[in-house]
Amino acid sequence: MIWVYRILFLPLLLIASPYYLWRMRRRGGYAESHSQRFGGTVALPAKLAGRKRIWLQAVSVGEMLAVAPLLEALRREGNTEVYLTTTTSTGYQLAKEKYAALTIGIGYFPLDFWGFSVRAWRHVQPDLCILMEGERWPEHVHQAQTHGVPVLSACPIAATGVRCNLAFCCVH
Repeated sequence: MIWVYRILFLPLLLIASPYYLWRMRRRGGYAESHSQRFGGTVALPAKLAGRKRIWLQAVSVGEMLAVAPLLEALRREGNTEVYLTTTTSTGYQLAKEKYAALTIGIGYFPLDFWGFSVRAWRHVQPDLCILMEGERWPEHVHQAQTHGVPVLSACPIAATGVRCNLAFCCVH
């Protein structure tokens, strides 16, 4: 099934590109993300022995706000390092302002196409992937399966004050 997705992705990307390029230009803030959209990443430190690397993907500002308790809990745990990605310029700005001290890097999620995803996975080398709000990124999830990395989908159940309950379900 992934091959159908891969075959359809490029023509659909070409059709949708004018709209998204116009929108990106209008909103601004995407200049530094150009290479990241094609699988490049921010400079990440080498993986430390005994620490698990988590790739946490939150699309929007709302999802970015929802990850705060999770990032704080992972920081307290002490044996994990988190690479946080987003797809929007506003989510990226919020992440840089709020979570720089809680992560090993903040970047843009690559376009969900085979070559871009492979390149990003080579750089990030996660031990676990967490997708917020029930997102589905077929190529990203396929790369996780290829590398034997579990993927969790985190769905906020309730957020009140500093407490946030998350339900996790395994994607693969």
